[in-house]
Amino acid sequence: MDGTRQSPAPADAVAAQITSAGGRALANYSDISTVDGSRELIEFTLDSLGRVDIVVNNAGILRDADVPELNPADWQRVIDVNLGGPFWLTQQAWPFLVGQGYGRIVNVSSAAGLYGNQGQANYAAAKMGIIGLTQTLALEGAPYGIQANAIVPIGLSRMFRLPDATGIRNETISAAVAWLAHENCSANGETFWVRRDRLAQAVVGLTRGLHDPEMTIESIFANLGTITDAAEVNFPGLGGRGLCQHRVKGRHEHLRRVPRLDAACTGT
Repeated sequence: MDGTRQSPAPADAVAAQITSAGGRALANYSDISTVDGSRELIEFTLDSLGRVDIVVNNAGILRDADVPELNPADWQRVIDVNLGGPFWLTQQAWPFLVGQGYGRIVNVSSAAGLYGNQGQANYAAAKMGIIGLTQTLALEGAPYGIQANAIVPIGLSRMFRLPDATGIRNETISAAVAWLAHENCSANGETFWVRRDRLAQAVVGLTRGLHDPEMTIESIFANLGTITDAAEVNFPGLGGRGLCQHRVKGRHEHLRRVPRLDAACTGT
């Protein structure tokens, strides 16, 4: 799945499967890694369906290589498709979502983005970029009724195969995407881990850390235990507008919605 062999067959097959199940689907073959290709796709959608309500950014390719062997072309192509594509397509859909005062955006990230993976520096960089993009879209879209979230899935596809796929259900991923795309879903700017039978929120947290007005390299070395102590972690998210969680002595308190951008994220 390096993107070098283009074929309409996979898109046609998915559209046919949806149609045979009683739905309506149209295949499109635009290159969403470019502005023009993304514009073509949105125009095609509007001409065919009349409006855009949901954008699911699922396109991706792999061109794996360890850092010393990764060439500039393979680095850039993976960034263009996996990170540039979601941005350009969302940008082209944005005026229509804003104009109707409603939209749902679901971006697909990866565990490689959250935690890295050997031989995938390009892919990991792009997929972590999706997390930051999603949170920014959530902030900018909120005043217009547009919500953006990301998933970190494990599913079987042309890009991903496992010798033992026991318990892996693509239906779990479909359910999570459908939930995030639903008009009654209130999640915004959040990332969800989706695999097998599990749906969990993935968060970026801050330890209490070291507060030292006269910080030096010596004081850092001397207080590494304090800096990395995870007994108390804050998960601010969205600059205080997202879901916050406070953990004290290993016990998780409930998630709560913080209504203001400048609100403190503390336990209750």
